[in-house]
Amino acid sequence: MRNKKSVAWDKDTEILKRLQSVAAMMVRGAGSLDIQAALNSDVTPYALITAKRDMQRVRELWRREAEKTIVDSRAQSIANLVEIKMQAWDQFSKSKSARWLRVLLDAEKQIGELQGTKVTQQDYNFNLDLLQCTDEQLERISRGEDPLTVLLTGRGSAGAAPATRGRNHAGDALV
Repeated sequence: MRNKKSVAWDKDTEILKRLQSVAAMMVRGAGSLDIQAALNSDVTPYALITAKRDMQRVRELWRREAEKTIVDSRAQSIANLVEIKMQAWDQFSKSKSARWLRVLLDAEKQIGELQGTKVTQQDYNFNLDLLQCTDEQLERISRGEDPLTVLLTGRGSAGAAPATRGRNHAGDALV
């Protein structure tokens, strides 16, 4: 004698096999009438409304799987960019090179875009090591100049144009 759990398991297995058949037919371009005709039999009648419902279930399963893939891919991209950002910060803090600061800023911007936020220059929080800044850079920062601009312009007067200008991947001007 079969228990209720066994009957439920068999029913779930039957539904899963049916959905797999429906999915295979959908991939080949079958519509609800084709699917209903293919799965309908004298032993197990298969109504058109059931075919439509099964097709809807399959589409929902496909949508969920696609979303999961996108989320996983986005998370991996963010993890890679965080690693790039950490390495760029390490290199920048050693060299004060504008090149590494650009890599850092670009990685931060891309992370923001993947997270669905727009990152502006004011959003950056680098926790600058002021002991590594030159006296001139500290003076300019203390007068209220933007620390990123000061670091990018290197040595020079407060009113001097940045020593390096460029554009990132998106074509935005780097300060």
